[in-house]
Amino acid sequence: KVVATARPLEDGTYAAQLSIQKALGIKGPFAAEERWDQLGVFPDPQDAVSYAKTTAADWLGADFSH
Repeated sequence: KVVATARPLEDGTYAAQLSIQKALGIKGPFAAEERWDQLGVFPDPQDAVSYAKTTAADWLGADFSH
């Protein structure tokens, strides 16, 4: 599971963040590893999310644009 978000910062800009969750092959509620990466700071939240999605697609070789 990939989640791209824009986290608002105190100065009115937005941090692009990317969470990549992958199954670890363990049964139960703790079967996923999650990693958040902060990718950069943008003036607009849509720009931040768009950048995070593009980065995820580059990393994973997949299309997350829809």
